[in-house]
Order: sequence, then structure tokens, then C-alpha cells
Amino acid sequence: MKFKLKHIFSNRGIATIYLVVMCVQFVAWEGYGVSDVKVGLMAFAPLLFLFKVPYMTKATFWCMAYMAVVLFCAYQQDYVRFSTIGYLGMFLITYIVYYNLLYKKHAFSLMYFIRLLRFLILAFFICLLLQQVCVLLNIRNLPIINLDNQYYLAIDKLPSLMIEPSHVARVLGVMYYAYLKCCEMVEGEKLSLVRVFEKPHRWITIGFLYTMTTMGSGTAFISLMILAMYFLKRKALWYVVPVFIGLYFTLPLLNIKQLDRVVNVINATLTGDVEQVIDVDGSAASRVAPILNTLNMDLNSKEVWFGRGTFEKKELAIIRFNNKVGNIDQYGLLSFIVMQICVCVCAFRFVSLSTMFWGVVFGFSFGNIAYTWGCLMIFTTIRYFQKQDIEIREHQKTLSHE
Repeated sequence: MKFKLKHIFSNRGIATIYLVVMCVQFVAWEGYGVSDVKVGLMAFAPLLFLFKVPYMTKATFWCMAYMAVVLFCAYQQDYVRFSTIGYLGMFLITYIVYYNLLYKKHAFSLMYFIRLLRFLILAFFICLLLQQVCVLLNIRNLPIINLDNQYYLAIDKLPSLMIEPSHVARVLGVMYYAYLKCCEMVEGEKLSLVRVFEKPHRWITIGFLYTMTTMGSGTAFISLMILAMYFLKRKALWYVVPVFIGLYFTLPLLNIKQLDRVVNVINATLTGDVEQVIDVDGSAASRVAPILNTLNMDLNSKEVWFGRGTFEKKELAIIRFNNKVGNIDQYGLLSFIVMQICVCVCAFRFVSLSTMFWGVVFGFSFGNIAYTWGCLMIFTTIRYFQKQDIEIREHQKTLSHE
């Protein structure tokens, strides 16, 4: 992809920068925690909203509604950490700007977005390949390819363009799903499993699969399972379901570490016992436990509906396995409901694979995590082009009737 300096401050340039920066964490510049680069860019979002895209869109309304509910619930508590709520507000206004650039300024064309996705997927793939070569040569500190002597580094455990493999699994899974949906709109039909290995999709698919299966993330295999559903037809369920059941029992025999982790976590999750999930895989438990805790909420509790307030940093480790999805512990179930309305209205249809990604991979929550917002931006872009596609088809039908 080619960028010219004069295009950086165009609508397309601004939208591209926000999307890419949210989907990538370059450790040499951004570190492992709150990124000064991301904060700096988000700090400009209010000015962009006021002077470039000051529109009352669905995103503007629902993001403001969510923030209002969060503030209301926070003020019911004894302790409020305004830095946390302010940080959330920065993500919300940045998302509003991105949404408005798409819907009001038409920042992206379909073909440009496909090219952007191809570039990003290949960038993750090439970066991982270079990291693997470096690890084989015992080079663990090469910032230019995002190697910063991370403690977990191994040939089968590498971060590509993020902080850790599980983050790559989420972002890359959503990117490839977006690529499939957008190419489907271009070609006028759903892409088959054979088609994605043909030109011009071949190297994108190979790079994607290689990255997902060799970077060392159990979450990657969960994303792949969700993506596999894209290629299924309803009539195929009669024989696909038995195949999945068969795989469930045979995968442990393959002795692949990441697959074993997925199967073991599924087994523990089905018991409904958080302690068993923690014993099996502490990393996975931090994502599964909130879902199980949410299912066991007491709806008669005021604390459930309005939350317990923002947590002190020292509390975060304690609540890791005791919290619930969607910031319910902090801002209550009321804010969680508004959050789900917001994403369903702005980012994707409720009945879609996007919803499955949202629930299974992201735990129904955006919070203050940059890559989650990057993925929401991708979902939003898919939905934007789907609406355009529907409008074009309806217009063509009208013309044919005339």
C-alpha cells in the first residue's frame, strides 16, 4: 500500500491511522501498558469530532448514552477513579470519530479496505516469520520486529505485532473474517474453502493460517473454530456436527499443546466450576471465569445493577477470577445492557459470526483495551459496507422494475 504525506490528514488517512494504531502494539514505541502513542492520538479525537465530523449519528448517541450510564453508576459508589473513566471516554470519542468518518465522510472504499486488510494480515505473518528466525538464532532483542526479550519467547510462542500471542489471535481472526466478508461483497457470493486458496486470496489465507497455528495461542484455535462456521451451509450441519464431536475426542491424541489447552479448558468450563478452570489454565480462566460468574449473578442485588465502582490497581489481581463480563462489577448490569445495544446498533447484526466473536473471544466487553476497539472498528466497517451493498442491490432492483 502506498501513502503520500498529503493524504495523512485526509478522511481516509485519519481513519486508517486510528484503525491501524488500535490493532497493533509496537513495544519499542508503546511499551506493555498504557501506550503514550495511542493516548496521544486519542487526545486529538475531541477536536476532530468538533471541527471535522460533528454529527449526531448512532455511534454518537449510544456512546454518549453508555458514558452517561457509567458516570451515573460510578457516582453511586464510595470510590471513583476518574482516570479510568476518562480513559474509557477517550476510547469512546475515538470510536465516534471513526464511525462518523465512515458513515458521514465515506472515508473508505470497499477495495481500499480490502487492500488495508491484506497489508495488515501479511504484516503480522511476515513479522512472525522474522521473529521465528531470530529465536532460532537465539536473538531475543530486536525492537524493529517487536522482539523485546519477552519472558515467554520460544519458537512456538511469539507476539508478532502485539504484546502477546492471544492478542494477535483476536485481532487477526477478526481481520480475516472481515476480509472474507468484504471479498464476498466484491465477488457477489460467499467464498468457498477451495476459493480462499486460489488467487488472489491464496497467500493471505496461507499467511493467516500459518500465523494462527504457529504463534502459540490457544485463543487462535478458538478463533479458527468460529471462522470455520463461515464456510458451513445449513445442510452441511448433518455431517459437520458429528465431525466436530469426533475431533473433540481425537484432538488430545495429536499431542499439540495449544489444542490440548483448548480441549481441557472446554471440559473444565462445562463443569461450571471456576476453580477447575483455574487449575487447568490460569490464562484461559481469566477469560472464562467472568462468563461463569456472570451466569451466577444475583439479580436482586443493587451491586449487580449499579456495580461496585472503579477498582484500585492493587485490587485488580485479587478480582481477576472473581469479576464478571463487560465491566459489570465496576459499572453494573445497567451499563452492560447499554453497551450491548451500542455494539449491536453500530458494529454488527445480532445474528452473525461477529456476535460469536464478540461473545466468545472478547467476552461481550470493550473496556479500556485498545485492540478490542480496533476490532470493533473492523466490525463497524464490515457493517458499513454491508449496508451499502444492500442499498446498491435495492437500487438495482428498482431500476430493473422501472
